[in-house]
Amino acid sequence: QNSDSVPPSTGVASASGMAFDLEFEHEPLPLFLGSYPLDFGVQVICVLHCIGCLFFIAAASSVVSTTVLGFELLPELQVALAAWHLLGVSLIAAALVATVRRQAQPLQAYLYYLTATTLAFIALAVRIYMMGSSCEVVTQSKLSQRVGLSWTCGLVSAAWDLCALCVLAFVAYACWTVRNFKDELLQREGSRLLLERAAVHDENLRRKLAEEDGGRSAAPRSADPTTWAVPQPGMQPPWGSVHIRSAAAT
Repeated sequence: QNSDSVPPSTGVASASGMAFDLEFEHEPLPLFLGSYPLDFGVQVICVLHCIGCLFFIAAASSVVSTTVLGFELLPELQVALAAWHLLGVSLIAAALVATVRRQAQPLQAYLYYLTATTLAFIALAVRIYMMGSSCEVVTQSKLSQRVGLSWTCGLVSAAWDLCALCVLAFVAYACWTVRNFKDELLQREGSRLLLERAAVHDENLRRKLAEEDGGRSAAPRSADPTTWAVPQPGMQPPWGSVHIRSAAAT
């Protein structure tokens, strides 16, 4: 049997099956903290991040300078940080809505913002480590004079370094979680579009083949009623489009 006798619907079915495989046959998603789905994990990350952004916005002052870990934050810098975190609040709100509506673009924008914030925090962590090496985070006090400046400096520097590493590990894990969930949504959107195109192509191909095979489909049937249900050679008409004749019961 040559290739021309293969039913054209086989190619359509294989295209639909390929789209079906793209959507449903993929590697299982990792779980957030090993127990929870990724959408819940992204929502938790967004809520915690929003609380941090609101703290920076509320603590900012446009008049008074403040000093943190030896850094003097001028009013202009505080306003800039508040504006950056205000932008983060809007992106976080969009990301929360995207987790419910399964939209990838808001999560993509939030991932960019979270990555930029993570890079800035890495620079701050390096600065904290350098300050700890030079004992800039410790000031002279009666306790440091009694036990020694080196012991106090080492203890305080180790505490700040440990806190910075813990926060850095959390933000890196947050970026990884958001990226995985965003990639999953992009994959589902692409497979859904492929399924829709395959369905349209399937319908157009069936209509075209039905028109080309109209002459054979309209061929007269045998007078024997027992042969009326036997399919004729060629492309079969769609289900329900041809009325099935019946013989009178005797």
